[in-house]
This record gives sequence, C-alpha cells and structure tokens, in this order.
Amino acid sequence: MKASATRAAIRFLAHMRSCFSVDARIPQGCWITADTALHWGLIIAAAALVMWIRLLPLSPGILDDVATLVVWQRRASVVAASLPPEISARSRATELRRLLDQWRQHHLDEFNAERKQVAARLRSELSYAGADGVQHIILGDYDSYHWLRMARNYLRMELHAMP
Repeated sequence: MKASATRAAIRFLAHMRSCFSVDARIPQGCWITADTALHWGLIIAAAALVMWIRLLPLSPGILDDVATLVVWQRRASVVAASLPPEISARSRATELRRLLDQWRQHHLDEFNAERKQVAARLRSELSYAGADGVQHIILGDYDSYHWLRMARNYLRMELHAMP
C-alpha cells in the first residue's frame, strides 16, 4: 500500500514538473490550468480571510498586552516629566528604563491592579452582553457573513458558468 502511494506521488510530481516546464520537448499535458489555479487560490484566500474574521472574537487576550503597554506609557510619562531636562537623550532613555523597572519592582501590586483595570475597561469597550447573558466581542466594521455571502455568490456563478 505504501509503495503504491509513493509511486502515485512520484507520478504526480513528475506530471506537475512537466506542467511548469519551459522545455519545448516535454509535452504540456497539465491538468491544472493557470485559470483554475487562480480561482482556487482566490477561494482559499477568501476562506482563510473568513476563518480569520470568525476566529478574531475568540482571542481577546491581546487586550492584556495592550493594557500593559498603556500602563507603562502612563507611568513613563510621569517618570519622564520628573527627569532633569539637561540629561542627554541616550542617558535619558537608560535612566527612564531603570526608573520604570525600579518602580515596577516596588509597586508590583499597584501595576497589576492598574493593568487589570485598563484591560477590563478595554474589554467593556469592545464587547457587550447578549440576550443569552454571554459576553460577545464587537467586530465593528467586519461583517464576516458578508464575506461568506460573497464566497457563496462566487461559487454559484462559477457553477452556473461551467458547461
């Protein structure tokens, strides 16, 4: 069984090599035309886009990272304002980073509480409670069903156009 599958794969690869060969001596008997490959490529791209849009609401964990950055920026602006203005740019960046790390070590509970508060605010701005009581992510301008309808219409047009 394994040997026959291997032979079939080798025959297929040899055939595919002949499809894209530029040597005029090799017969061009390709099963897959460029038009067919383009259509399938577009269908696969549309399906990948639909999957990405449909899976987007399942990953709000990125908001924790965004909240961390927001807290760091707030704290950095406060600390940067307290630095003397005559420090060079390179020393300023190094000193700012050192002071931020020092603040975080001494105020870890405050940092985590502020990060959780910012993440909760971001989640509340980007979600709503449905009639079923479950939190749903607001997709904004992304209408995933629009892409599904376009893919359905494309497939219907292609099926009707086939002889």
